[in-house]
Amino acid sequence: AARLSLQLAPNLPLDSAAIGMGEDMHCASLFPGAEALGAALSPAAPPVMAIRAPGAPEPRLTLTLPALAGSGRLRLLIRGPAKRVALERALAEPDPARAPVGAVLRAARAAEIHWAA
Repeated sequence: AARLSLQLAPNLPLDSAAIGMGEDMHCASLFPGAEALGAALSPAAPPVMAIRAPGAPEPRLTLTLPALAGSGRLRLLIRGPAKRVALERALAEPDPARAPVGAVLRAARAAEIHWAA
């Protein structure tokens, strides 16, 4: 993760980033309850971090809040009524640890949400 952060840093901010979201309100690999989630959602986080999430058997690498939210245009792509409801909950949830996608969207310089029924 540290090596990838160093390699990515000169290319930040990203012009654009596209992410999805789970019904648990995670995005990228920023899962509620994940180890190091608070650090990954910090404005001082490095661009890439290792994350271990409940229910995900393998360790993951993720772009952090500053890398995602700092992109010129962040696009969230979701499908289905259950994810629409989860998105509404995430946008109303003030605790970023419970709804990481809401924290990323609120921090984004420019965000678009694309929803397909």
